[in-house]
Amino acid sequence: MDADPAPRLRLLDLSALDVSELKRLLPPESYEVEKEQLPPGQHGDLGVTAAMVVLVSPLVIQAITAWLMKKRQRQSIVLTIEKIAPDSTTERRSLEINLSGSEAPHADVLQQIVRGMRLDPAIVTTVARGDQ
Repeated sequence: MDADPAPRLRLLDLSALDVSELKRLLPPESYEVEKEQLPPGQHGDLGVTAAMVVLVSPLVIQAITAWLMKKRQRQSIVLTIEKIAPDSTTERRSLEINLSGSEAPHADVLQQIVRGMRLDPAIVTTVARGDQ
């Protein structure tokens, strides 16, 4: 992933399966995987292996939405995310995404992601039009 002034998101506390699923949906140049780093002598959650840093773009947000939609057997899912600004400052957020109870679930999940991550709302229009 090249240095880019576009904002980035770090998706935290991902399992190996989550990383594998996201890799299949995301363009290879749009992400990097970070292995969980723990201080010596500490043990992490056995199901959590990594974080992914992704560039914010309509295609990436659409892929994250599709990944969440695959988890619809759950009522909701909590994502821990760091938004990384171009100046490298970070803002950590925990988002609870409701995956049920909508007539247009994909659009609803997309809106929840954009609002929860405080992204430019124009990204929703871009995704809806199919622009990259």
